[in-house]
Amino acid sequence: MVGTKYETATATKTGELAVVEKVSEMSQSARGNFYSRLTHF
Repeated sequence: MVGTKYETATATKTGELAVVEKVSEMSQSARGNFYSRLTHF
């Protein structure tokens, strides 16, 4: 896929944003699971 530099930069930024969102989402759920495990002893 060949696009303009701007399109490529935008696609890269969107991809990075999606990854960052996914990672923060995963870490939040992991943290939630951790705390719920702590409280359910």
